[in-house]
Amino acid sequence: MKQLLLLRHAQAEPKPLLGDDFERALSPAGRAEAVVVGRYLRTHDLCPDYALVSGARRAVETWETVAAQVDGDATGSFDDSLYSAAPQGLLFEIGRFPDAAERALVVAHNPAIHALVVGLIGGRNNPEAAKLLKGDMPPATLAHFVFPAANWQAVIPGSGALEAFLTPTQQADKSD
Repeated sequence: MKQLLLLRHAQAEPKPLLGDDFERALSPAGRAEAVVVGRYLRTHDLCPDYALVSGARRAVETWETVAAQVDGDATGSFDDSLYSAAPQGLLFEIGRFPDAAERALVVAHNPAIHALVVGLIGGRNNPEAAKLLKGDMPPATLAHFVFPAANWQAVIPGSGALEAFLTPTQQADKSD
């Protein structure tokens, strides 16, 4: 069985009129959101053993803040291509995860991360979490999937059981 955590990066500073969107840092609120995510993962024993993170500054800062809160030493990598990846590109990268990883985290961007969450939902889902998918995926929202798979190549659209879909506020409420 494989567990996949999909995380939209935390809130970033406003987009500059001119300049590089790729280099936008987390806002103070975003840093606080990332702390909440990390605490939620630690509290619910969901610390990843592998992470794939967009190379965009706000995604890297999200991961670094989350990682500081969790127990364990997740291995992983940063990939600039996730910044503009389509859902199919994210899924392709997930299929390349090491099979030794049992719980993996992806930190990426909308709209691709939300579309991937929607695409992965299978038939055994938490109905309350599935209702939330009809809306948006705000910054620092976490989706937790379980797949009856021995390897990451078996993670395909429609094959996942959505265990949770939580905004930072909901994560904080469940970590108390």
